Amino acid sequence: MSLKQLLFPKLYRIFGRNTFSQGGEDAVLDFLLHSIGLLKPSYLELGVYDPRNGNNTYLYHLRGGKGVLVEADETQLSNIKKQRPNDVVIHAGVSTSNANTADFYIFDNPSINTFDKHEAEVRQAEGRQLIKVSAVPLKTINQIIAENFKNYPDYLSIDIEGLDYDVLQSLDTIRFPISIICAET
Repeated sequence: MSLKQLLFPKLYRIFGRNTFSQGGEDAVLDFLLHSIGLLKPSYLELGVYDPRNGNNTYLYHLRGGKGVLVEADETQLSNIKKQRPNDVVIHAGVSTSNANTADFYIFDNPSINTFDKHEAEVRQAEGRQLIKVSAVPLKTINQIIAENFKNYPDYLSIDIEGLDYDVLQSLDTIRFPISIICAET
């Protein structure tokens, strides 16, 4: 990443609003949040990769919102902590079972790293180079929320390369009725 990219993240205009998200998700959310008067939402982001560019929570960080960022790729952690010093950063994968660790497939393009073995095999078949497989600590989404929020976050952003739906199904929506969820499909 160049110095210019670090100092000046990509800023897009979608729907007449500034956005840092890949597809303008934060602009859509911004419209909804403004309508209810919530400008600094608390957030939980599962699968951060880049804490600014193509990121669904960076706009709220800039406005003084605070949250929890969960990233499995340990090579990304120092940049995340540097760029988002007011957020809690957790090195972990998100589990739907009682497992303590899982294999994490690390590719030549870190944005496609995954815990999903099938997804990793598909990516290799498409010509992506698997660099290594690393054991990463795991936590459930319910553990992460219980350990890091007084109640639960206003907003959940989830982009965990193939396991998004499984993790969402494991969310205890009675205990943690998160109002706004953005998930990659």
